[in-house]
Amino acid sequence: MRLPHPFAAACEELGLSALLSAQQLSASSQGLLKMRDSLSPQLGLAVDMLCLGRTVSLDAAQDTFGPNLVDWMGSTGLATVTDSSIQLPNRRLVGHLGRLVFVGPAGSNAHGYYGPDSVGLGKLLLNARGRCLDLFASTGAQSVLMARSGDEVDAVEINRELKGVFELNTAINGCDDRVTALWGDALRVELTGPYDTVSLNAPLFPSFGIEGVDQAADGGATGNSILRQALKRCELTDHGRIFSTMTTVGSPGRPELDWLAQLCRQLNLAFQVIPTGIGRLDGQSRFSAELVDTLAESSSTSADTLTQRLRAHWDTHGIDRLFFCLLVGGRATGSKATVTVLSNFEGGRGWWIG
Repeated sequence: MRLPHPFAAACEELGLSALLSAQQLSASSQGLLKMRDSLSPQLGLAVDMLCLGRTVSLDAAQDTFGPNLVDWMGSTGLATVTDSSIQLPNRRLVGHLGRLVFVGPAGSNAHGYYGPDSVGLGKLLLNARGRCLDLFASTGAQSVLMARSGDEVDAVEINRELKGVFELNTAINGCDDRVTALWGDALRVELTGPYDTVSLNAPLFPSFGIEGVDQAADGGATGNSILRQALKRCELTDHGRIFSTMTTVGSPGRPELDWLAQLCRQLNLAFQVIPTGIGRLDGQSRFSAELVDTLAESSSTSADTLTQRLRAHWDTHGIDRLFFCLLVGGRATGSKATVTVLSNFEGGRGWWIG
């Protein structure tokens, strides 16, 4: 039986693993901030350093984790260590449904993004089985989750800057012998299907034709361009399942799903659509304002100019909503290559805004 990684064992002993698992505070830091002052000194220091990105005393960190683990954090590049302090500048520790994983800063849409959609997708993967595929794996949150119940995981990620933290996550979760990283473009890298379980978290941010959006976040004009291409690469076993995040444009109560229905017919798949949120696209809502600000920052275009261009685009194409969803699918039986929406789209906020 494999012994726990020393870092995981230390987090368990401090109570940090239990705290993150019980509260499920991973998608944001707000809950941790609210309870920070009520924590014991050592647990509070661990939260400050590992979860909130705060600089802490090197002596206090060594007292809490021991000199060997502090040296390990520095040698892996996880932490910046000086003669008197230690800080994790670009990483934070989250509890992902019973796994401990390091991800990017809160609010980042790329380079280790982790948000509410990551949690929602992870819940669907809790019973992953057989040979697993994690497309757009990022820091490996879904990979280490699937490795808990699956036999083996192929994880595909294009951003090699995440290699260190990906390997760190598989190591501290004791699954580095069952997870194989494939570094390359998820739309081109050679895959060795068929797979029993597929996790797919393609870039979801809709650019509406605006150029300059970070490629790691850009899901194309409607938010699902990359997803469409990736779904065609998912070779399944007879009883294989695909679990995916999705955004798509539409009008009130009517998400644009014709593209997904057509894909189901082409690939003989059947999907269930689970609504999770709606964002109004009218140039006046808070959601629209935040989306415009993000696009303006990415494209170096003024927000006022973009607002006019986007409102004209939305009016021309009859778009006034962006729908957020989770997908569950597999091979269709008989002639039932269909798309089924499981409930009405009534409310909820966008994953990466707000």
